[in-house]
Amino acid sequence: MKASKKLILVSAATIMLTVPVLANNHLSNPVVAASQDNTQTTKLTFYINHNAYVYNHQGKRTKSKIKKGKLLKVTILKPKAITNPNQSRYFFNNVLAGKYFSLPTVSIKKTDFVNIGKNKYIKPGNIGRISPGKYQYADLSTKEIKVITKKTAPVTNQIGMPIAAPIKKGTKLTVDQNYYHNVDGADDYLSSLEYYRIKGTDKWVNLPDIKKSTRIMPNNFALAASTEDNYVIAGNSTYLYNIDGEIVDKSYLLITDVNVGVDRALYIWNKQTKQADLYYHLTANKKLVWVPALDGTGKTGTTITSNGSYAHQTKDTANTFVKASDVTSQNPVALKVDNTPSEAQADATQATASDYGELQALVDRAGQIKKSTLYRLTEKAQQERYDLAVDNAQKLLTNKNTSIAAVKQASWQIKYDQSKLDGQKVWVKNMNKLTKAEKSWVVSLANCDIHGDLQKEYAGFYKGKIAVVTYNKKTFKSELVRYLKLSDYATDK
Repeated sequence: MKASKKLILVSAATIMLTVPVLANNHLSNPVVAASQDNTQTTKLTFYINHNAYVYNHQGKRTKSKIKKGKLLKVTILKPKAITNPNQSRYFFNNVLAGKYFSLPTVSIKKTDFVNIGKNKYIKPGNIGRISPGKYQYADLSTKEIKVITKKTAPVTNQIGMPIAAPIKKGTKLTVDQNYYHNVDGADDYLSSLEYYRIKGTDKWVNLPDIKKSTRIMPNNFALAASTEDNYVIAGNSTYLYNIDGEIVDKSYLLITDVNVGVDRALYIWNKQTKQADLYYHLTANKKLVWVPALDGTGKTGTTITSNGSYAHQTKDTANTFVKASDVTSQNPVALKVDNTPSEAQADATQATASDYGELQALVDRAGQIKKSTLYRLTEKAQQERYDLAVDNAQKLLTNKNTSIAAVKQASWQIKYDQSKLDGQKVWVKNMNKLTKAEKSWVVSLANCDIHGDLQKEYAGFYKGKIAVVTYNKKTFKSELVRYLKLSDYATDK
């Protein structure tokens, strides 16, 4: 089960920050050298996450040391804004504004340092965060680090749910990502729990349980080509299109100046213009805000709510696209184009019986998928996205009067949404004696499984057993609907 708040994952890297004195010139493939405005300075605060020795301009350690947890105020030359973190090895960003800034390092005897004052330097791995503006930053050179468990370490998923037996104290591990999980929705670095992923797995360990020689970055950056990390911003005349390059509804435009998630890039052939244009597929979403075009009035039978000078309406945007030329993005869209213009033209023809084979197989398997732990214990929103993809495919199979492109897109959507199913059972120490925390995880998973209306029925423990219960508003008591099997949600194996 994933956290409800969307989270972005990338490869791990050692965090680095430096004063802008010399451009970092040891990148294997530098794109743009970081440069600064040498006449302006800015004040920042570094959160020191390790005891940090202070070095002089010759790279020699002094007797001074900055204690872990200190908020160190520094004045540095004003950093240069960049559009993409891949433009610079050392960077940080304003999470809220989605802006990136480059900071070159001071290299002393082939070692990088951060200048914190006159003849004072610290190693960049000792910096955990920058403020104001909730900044984060990274060095892209280190992809993994070695750690050792300093006590028995619970093995969890990305949001802290135990999924396997704990790892013994003194176990050596290699980790390749880290991630901050906010506690109770807190948007605060110091209120977050930090998890590290065991290399090559989906298993995580918590920072207090491990010793490490260096630090790897928070996974809040879209550095790699990922279908989860791409957003575009609609221009003034951005229509939504179907897989055949036709405008879905000319009465409406996509709302401007709002980030919209996209998960696929491909060419679509337009029979009217007789050309293939590049499009982005919108992330599956049953409802997305649109702005009525032209006169601002809605169609008969629709619900329109007024918002200033615009009338907003929600629409089903499943299987819709935006033309790449109609949108912009703060960061480059890192999606590989899935076809060529000539392939798009060929796929614009009507599908024959042989073209439906893969799609039919995917739909036939959907019943089995929905019985699996992966599906049942996945968060409800992702279950609904998979269901929607299957429903749309069934409509195509019933009609069988569509283009090859539409059939291929329907197959792609099912496979994509199926890959996002990530349900897992919670690991418990004793199935016959659950702790309070273990019961909480069981209840959470059971509520994903029952697909109930939480206003009417929900999962909970009833007389010591996991069950579906309802709340009687007249008696003010919970009433049993049915019992559930604990082994469907928990395991001690």
